[in-house]
Amino acid sequence: MILAIQADHTVVLLQPDDLRRFHVEVDAALDLPAARQAFASFGDIESTETAWVGRRELLALGRAVAGDPWLAQAETMLEGAARHGWTRGQEPSIRSHVVWRRQEGATLSHPTGAST
Repeated sequence: MILAIQADHTVVLLQPDDLRRFHVEVDAALDLPAARQAFASFGDIESTETAWVGRRELLALGRAVAGDPWLAQAETMLEGAARHGWTRGQEPSIRSHVVWRRQEGATLSHPTGAST
């Protein structure tokens, strides 16, 4: 399951049934401040490597994309994340790693502008 932050600053849910590969993916056109702004209604991008995704927001988007049956699977994933210490807060947010997409033919760079 991928929460993809698009170049136009929208957030879409891709591969909702693949609950084992949960992450936030940022379009190559965005830097860290732009990604944080685009993602603000879903959670918090803590750093270039870590994001916190709101439980309510994730479940609402998943339900809209994949329907009610998806909710039970997502709840199971969230329970597992809590057991591993990957949640925080009363209405828990789930920890996610952040993947920064590369542009075709470009060198990999961090959103801060430092090349690798």
